[in-house]
Amino acid sequence: MKISCLQVILLVFIALAVVLIFVVKWPILGYILGSFFLFILLVSFAPPPKPFRISPKHLDTLTGQKRKLYLRTIDSVERDIKERLNDKYKITLSRYLARDDYDAAIKSLQINPDKPIEAANRCILIAKLCIIDARFREAEEYFQKAMVISPTVYTMSAMGDFYFDLGMYAEAKQNYERCLSMELPPLNKINVLNCLGMTLRDWKKYPAAEKVFAEALDIARKLAAEDRPTYGHELAKILDNYAILCQYKEDFEMADKCYREALETYWELAKTDKEQYLPLQAQVLSYLGEIHWHQQHLEKAEEYHTEALELNRHLAKTNPAKYNQALASSLNNMGVIHGAKRKFDEAEELLAQALKMRRGLAEADPSTYNPVLAETLSNLGNVYIGMNEYPKAEALLTESEHLCRTLAKLSPNPWNYYLVKTLICLADFYLQGRPDKALSVRHAKDAIRVIEQSHDQNLESEHRQANQILKKWRNA
Repeated sequence: MKISCLQVILLVFIALAVVLIFVVKWPILGYILGSFFLFILLVSFAPPPKPFRISPKHLDTLTGQKRKLYLRTIDSVERDIKERLNDKYKITLSRYLARDDYDAAIKSLQINPDKPIEAANRCILIAKLCIIDARFREAEEYFQKAMVISPTVYTMSAMGDFYFDLGMYAEAKQNYERCLSMELPPLNKINVLNCLGMTLRDWKKYPAAEKVFAEALDIARKLAAEDRPTYGHELAKILDNYAILCQYKEDFEMADKCYREALETYWELAKTDKEQYLPLQAQVLSYLGEIHWHQQHLEKAEEYHTEALELNRHLAKTNPAKYNQALASSLNNMGVIHGAKRKFDEAEELLAQALKMRRGLAEADPSTYNPVLAETLSNLGNVYIGMNEYPKAEALLTESEHLCRTLAKLSPNPWNYYLVKTLICLADFYLQGRPDKALSVRHAKDAIRVIEQSHDQNLESEHRQANQILKKWRNA
């Protein structure tokens, strides 16, 4: 047990109180002072209260954009309660939320129209509580009310974030642009530009997004050159988001350049704060590995994914609950690379570890981890095909297909992509691994049907693969 400086000082005062009682012969004063300092000392040794956590009771019922918004809002509300409320409201609100009484929690946040900024901030907090209670329409109404009361940068950006997370990009763009029409401090401006760039990117307005990211990077680089500790993190965030845009455009050279600059920035920042920046380094290393994987640069992809795996192993040892997900992802990525290089024994070992971890994660939280579980099942199944262990391959691929079909029913976009990939794996398996014309043709036709119904241009190569499988059976 560590003793703080305050506790040492308290012990000194208690010792002085003992001197007053037994040496100076002032027992009353000694007892009073000794009791007072002893009480403070005992309180200082009391364990800190557990951090308040909101129960995600609606998580399993939400999919897609609403699920994304829901998860982000839980973290946001916990921060707001901790940082923005006084002790009276903090205790009252925490008590109501602990028993999932959102109506009482909302009523407790009285809105005083005489203080517009405070009233608007309360409206935003109420809107967030509505999101956590899956009342999205009411949430939008409270965001709009906050805008009417006090149209500040905070209220406009909060409403922009709400629309962005719901995929309502036109509305998000409007709010972010209203923020930029105001006079903003540099840090606020680059944050809003970053959000606007992400909105335009996800809206597939690539030229406009590129222009916004370029402006944000220009400001962020100048600020980071003057004060790296303050602005380095913001620069790296913008680089990450711009790199994703470059990947969408298949400009892998620029994406690689941006990720490497972000990685270098995180390395510098990690010298003073490893806890925050080591996970971000591991994440960027994985992104770099993915870029080179897509370009079939297997050696370079392996190099980056190996570094990411080493970092995630270290992080998972220190905090398994927080970093096992990232470790499982790195194990999966390395297993896929070994499989592509036909190092099947190494691939099996790594993917089996990833599968075990992802099964455990999916048992605790199916809606979050079933998608990545399906991915690893398919990857390990493909490795067993390479090893000619067809019964194992068939069992894993069939399980992956079942999971993907379930996910695609709940949220066709993006899980149709993974369903199509799995269906083609099975069609190819029944063509070459364990020949069965009826099953192979059925899975290939299912894949084509899903592709045509989804109208997803990213599945063009999969559409060709499925047709090639059917053509091979016709020519057989």
